[in-house]
Amino acid sequence: MLGPMAPQTSNILNLAHTFNNLTLTAPTSAGTSTVSLSANITINGTFSITGGGGTAFNRILVNSSIAATQRTITCNAISNFTNADFKDIAIAGAASPFTAPFGTGDLGNNTGITFNTQTAYWIGGTGNWTDGAHWSLSSGGSAVSGGVPQSTNSVVFDGNSNVGTGTFTVTSNSVGTYCNDFSTSSLDGVLTFAGNASYPLNIYGSLTLPASNFSVNNMYPNFVATTTGKTITSSGKIFQVATFVGVGGGWTLQD
Repeated sequence: MLGPMAPQTSNILNLAHTFNNLTLTAPTSAGTSTVSLSANITINGTFSITGGGGTAFNRILVNSSIAATQRTITCNAISNFTNADFKDIAIAGAASPFTAPFGTGDLGNNTGITFNTQTAYWIGGTGNWTDGAHWSLSSGGSAVSGGVPQSTNSVVFDGNSNVGTGTFTVTSNSVGTYCNDFSTSSLDGVLTFAGNASYPLNIYGSLTLPASNFSVNNMYPNFVATTTGKTITSSGKIFQVATFVGVGGGWTLQD
């Protein structure tokens, strides 16, 4: 068992270790703890990852110590991934392929993991993006347990996102604010997206905004798609800052 780890720290597993069971546990305070693999590892028993405190912004990132160079985790079983992110990792052995639950982040170059692609709907009016109580897997449905949208999940804000018809605010309060497509439809109250340059909205797919009932003053979209065919419909909205960092990505401006 490794953890609970200090937030915003990097832990390196050196050499080709073999474990009986391996459990990674995050802290209860906000932040992302990183476990970097310098070599392939083997887990004879069960591999599990639990984000701290059950909140989606206390996350664990498992990656390779060398960018773009995969490390392989060979394991017999995976009990659960909660609030976990992966980059440059291959899951092998009897546990592969593993179907990851909602809230598991795909940060690129992973194999042996099938990431969740369900659409997430905002519910409950004003709140923080990282609060799982504001996300449902159906319009106006119950809150989903286990995490918040990641790069493979499209998000929708609609007439069931608000409480009543008043103004509501969605705050990007973490560097881990991700989605695939971002879209809105039939909003019955003004939605203000509150972020900043430190906490941008990372969009891996397309962006569709409505003609009314939406304020982008502090949205700071960061377009990170690595494939072409994405679209941006701003409906005349003007962003303070918008960045395009996806290598190989292609976006068509619809208006």
